Amino acid sequence: MKHHGKIIESYLWKNYHIAVDIDESGWEGVLLHHEEIDRAFIPEGDLAVLPDPLLFHMTSYEDEKGSEWLFALASHPDDVQNLYYATCILNDESFTSWIPN
Repeated sequence: MKHHGKIIESYLWKNYHIAVDIDESGWEGVLLHHEEIDRAFIPEGDLAVLPDPLLFHMTSYEDEKGSEWLFALASHPDDVQNLYYATCILNDESFTSWIPN
């Protein structure tokens, strides 16, 4: 998950100047079919071009203010290094999403 952690660390640094070692947090994997994914977190238009099912690699980070950042990075179940989509949920609300490089 080193590659995935670096994507999140880079995102936090570039956008919010937050430096963190995300690999200190645990990772969880969840396999979801499109009908199980809340459209508030991945809009229908974005989801339509993604494989079904998706494997989500999830981790969280609590900052010094007590805010919880939950990151979900989506890949094909058979190719976990090729990420299709990333979303961030901040304090239980959809915050942002992007296509990882």
